[in-house]
Amino acid sequence: MSDHAGTEMPLQQVITLIDRIVGSEMVVETAEKVPVKAEESILPQLISYMDRHGVPQQVDMTYTVRPEWRDDLPRYEHVRRRLTPRTRFRALCRPDDSPRGAEDQIPLGLRPELVDVRTAWKPIPEFAIIDKETALVKTRVTTAYALVIRLAVPELVRSLSDEFEQNWCLSLTPERYRRLRKLLDCPVNKQLLQHLRDGCIDEVAAKRMKVSVRTYRRYLSLLMEAFGVETRFQLAWRLSQLEP
Repeated sequence: MSDHAGTEMPLQQVITLIDRIVGSEMVVETAEKVPVKAEESILPQLISYMDRHGVPQQVDMTYTVRPEWRDDLPRYEHVRRRLTPRTRFRALCRPDDSPRGAEDQIPLGLRPELVDVRTAWKPIPEFAIIDKETALVKTRVTTAYALVIRLAVPELVRSLSDEFEQNWCLSLTPERYRRLRKLLDCPVNKQLLQHLRDGCIDEVAAKRMKVSVRTYRRYLSLLMEAFGVETRFQLAWRLSQLEP
């Protein structure tokens, strides 16, 4: 359980407060707003922050892998050169949901030395948390442009940190993500999982899939093995965690 129980704010409330800052006419001392292109990551702003404030001890950032991800590789290299073994850097990636993004493999080149890269299942906002004191948050303004906001409000930073930790616990290595994603996209497994959600008994599910009960159970066993679970209940619970 979090050490901040009772003080953390739901993610939607965090985003609402951030949007309020963006739309406010008042100047908020703890908020610095930088316009960027909608497809641009927050890496340039993270590099700018490091240039001004030095190398942090810990960085947790989220990253949407889009078809333009290759443009960020030089920036990752720039960050890598600045890091030291004392810096803990975790990057939580999420594949783009667009047709092109879905076709692209997650670039393992995004994993330079000293950076731990994992893949998230659920869509997550793009942000970076620096030393658990400052957050850089990207919020969409139009289809073409976004804002990266620098915040130092403890409640907001803490809530974003909690959101990161929850998604990190459910995340996978890029290789394992691709393997499981391929399994879930298989038409046979899609049918099987739907029958499992509907609570169908094996005989009914097998009949609907036009396979023998033995074959149906073998399909289910292979899926459970891939997800590292031992029971159907565990499989259903695991899948419920992964669904957006």
